[in-house]
Amino acid sequence: MTVITLDKTKELLGITTGDLDAAITRYIPIVDSKVKQIMRNRFNDQIRGITKAGSQIVEVFSAVLSGISYGRNALRPEYGNLADCLEEYLEIGTLVEGDGIPSDTYVEEVYYNGYSVDISGDTFTIPCIRLSNAATADNNNSQMFFGFNIAWQDTVAKGISWLISRENRITPGNPATSKRIGRGAVSYGANTERIDGIEGMDAWFVKALPAYHRGH
Repeated sequence: MTVITLDKTKELLGITTGDLDAAITRYIPIVDSKVKQIMRNRFNDQIRGITKAGSQIVEVFSAVLSGISYGRNALRPEYGNLADCLEEYLEIGTLVEGDGIPSDTYVEEVYYNGYSVDISGDTFTIPCIRLSNAATADNNNSQMFFGFNIAWQDTVAKGISWLISRENRITPGNPATSKRIGRGAVSYGANTERIDGIEGMDAWFVKALPAYHRGH
């Protein structure tokens, strides 16, 4: 799944007109690819559950997380049951895509303790999740994909802005080591040139993403 949308990019950059829509749209798939390369993650974990129109709650009955399949009643000694796996792998803020799921929806809460949970007068079977937006359709076998976390979308939006800002400009001799969009400055240094060559993005962008621990 794509790590950011046009609307979210504009929102995070404070853009209210359509003047840059074409440029942003052009760079979204480029930055999307770079992020997935840097983080070594395709962001396409799959979860199946029950959605109801007008409800933010999804009752989950199966998942494929990090390439391993889990069912509600299936046990694996090394990983535990489905509820435990959702608690371990599904972070708050994870973006969600699927039929009947509005754009830019993310996980607000994961319920994994006990057998059921009462929410706003209704009882739901554990495990279940609460989305930031209500589903728009009933589906007893809804296929949803869980991916990038909204915690890092600000960095992605700034990366798109950075690429747009350097169009048709002379590239400095040394790569950027830091960058602030708007009221800020860029500094350059030769010691991070290897990062730029490997990742295809300036060092400030690579460092801002959580997979920078890979030893650059």
